[in-house]
Amino acid sequence: MVSVKVLRRVSIIFLFSSIFLIPIFLFELIIGILFKSYILMADSYHTLIDFLMSLLFYFTLVKINTRSRRFPWGLYNLESLVILAASIFIVYLSMNLILNMIDSSITFSISPWYSIVLFVSSIYSLTLYFIERRYVEIQIVKNDMIHSFLDSIAEVISGITLIVQSVVLIDVVTLVILIFTLSDVIREIKDSILSILGASIDSPIKIQLVNELKSKNIPILNLYLKKCGSFYAVYTYIGLPKDISLEKAYKIKRKTKRIIKKYDNIAYVDVILVPLTEIKKKKILEQVNALYSG
Repeated sequence: MVSVKVLRRVSIIFLFSSIFLIPIFLFELIIGILFKSYILMADSYHTLIDFLMSLLFYFTLVKINTRSRRFPWGLYNLESLVILAASIFIVYLSMNLILNMIDSSITFSISPWYSIVLFVSSIYSLTLYFIERRYVEIQIVKNDMIHSFLDSIAEVISGITLIVQSVVLIDVVTLVILIFTLSDVIREIKDSILSILGASIDSPIKIQLVNELKSKNIPILNLYLKKCGSFYAVYTYIGLPKDISLEKAYKIKRKTKRIIKKYDNIAYVDVILVPLTEIKKKKILEQVNALYSG
C-alpha cells in the first residue's frame, strides 16, 4: 500500500498543477476570443479540463487519507455531479467553436509571439510527466502521466501552427485538439453517470482483486465493483460451509476486507458470507475459476 507521506506529496503536486493552469487557461481564452484564434480557444478548453482533473486528483488523494465510516457518501456523488456539469459545459463550448469555424470566414491576424504560451504549457506538461514518473505505482498518477506526455506534444504542434499562420493547418490542428478534448470529456461523463447511478462496472482492478483473493485461498463466489466518484465500492460474496464456526467465518471476512482495502482507490468494502453445501460451493467455485482464468 502507498504510504501516507507519498500520497500527500503527490496531492501537493496536483494542487500546484491546478493553480499553474489557471493563468494559462485565462490567457488562452481571452487572447483566443479577442483575436479569434481557434487554436488558442480550443487549447483553453483542454486546459480547463486539465485544471479540473488536477483539482479532482488533489481532492481524491486527500480523501484517501480522510475517508472513514462517517465520511458523507453524498460527497462522492457531488464530485461526479460537478465533473458531469463541467464536462457538458465544455462539450457545448467545443461544439459552438466548431460551428463558428464552419459558419464564419472572418479571421484576425494574431502575433506569432502568442505561441509562447503554448510552448510554456508544453514545458509544464513535460515537466509534470517526469515528476509523475517517480510515483508511477499510484494508478491515478500512472493514468495522468500518459495524458501529460500527449499534451506536451500537442501543444508544441499548436505553437508551431500558430507561427506558420496557415489557415488550413490551423483548422486541422484546432479540430484535433477538440477531438482530443472531447474524448477526455466523454470518458469523464461516462464515469460520472456510472458513479451517480451506482452501476456495477468492469475494470482491470476487478480482475486483480479476484485473482488476489483466489491466490489467498478465499472462496470467492462473485465480486461487484461500483464507482464512487474517483473511488470504487467493492461488494464481495464469499461461499462458506454451512457448519463453519462463527469465529472462522468472521476471520475469513476480516482477511478479505484487509486484502481489498490495501488498494489505495477503494472507498468502501462489503463482504457478504453465503452458507453453501459443499457440492454447491464446489460448482460455483469452478464457474468462478473458469470465468477469471483468462
